[in-house]
Amino acid sequence: MKLVIQTQYRENYAAHNEDYVHGVDSPYWKFKGGSTYVVANIQSSALYTDSVSAHAMYEIVDEIKASICSADEYSEEYVIDWEIANDDAVVCEEWESPIQLFPLDGLWSAMKVDNNRGDFGYRRKEILEVTETWNYETKGERCNYTSEYLMEDGVRLPYSELNEWFAVVEVA
Repeated sequence: MKLVIQTQYRENYAAHNEDYVHGVDSPYWKFKGGSTYVVANIQSSALYTDSVSAHAMYEIVDEIKASICSADEYSEEYVIDWEIANDDAVVCEEWESPIQLFPLDGLWSAMKVDNNRGDFGYRRKEILEVTETWNYETKGERCNYTSEYLMEDGVRLPYSELNEWFAVVEVA
C-alpha cells in the first residue's frame, strides 16, 4: 500500500506589479497545476509499528502537509486530496513525474525522476532523465537540493557539468 497526496499550486499574478500592496489590493490568483506525492510501502514504513489506522494516516498526512505546503503573497501550494492506494495503482498521468517521499531523521526527503525520452521530453534529446533530490524543512522550504542528469551515453552528471559534456559531444 502507498499514500498518495495531490496538491494544487497557484500564483498571485497581481503580486508582481510594482504598486501591489498585499492585503489592500485585489489578488489575481492563477492555477498552475500541482504535484503528486507518494509515500511507498506505507504498511512497512518506519512511521508505523502496528497496522495503519485512520488516526495514524491523518497524523502522517498532517506532518507531510506541514512540509510540502506553503503560502505567501506570491504563491501557494496546498493539499487537495489524498488516498491509500495499492502498490501497483497508477497515481498520475503517464507524462507526469510523481515525487517520492521518504522519512529521514524527522524530516521528509524527496526524489523526482523526470523522463525525457520520446514524446514526454522537453529538454535536449541527449538528456534521457533528470533525477532531483531534496529535503523539506517546514512550510515547503527545500534544502540539500541535488540534480543528476542521465545522458544518452549512460553517463550521469550534475547540472554543473552539462555545458562541458555538450561541448565535448558537439566537437566529436
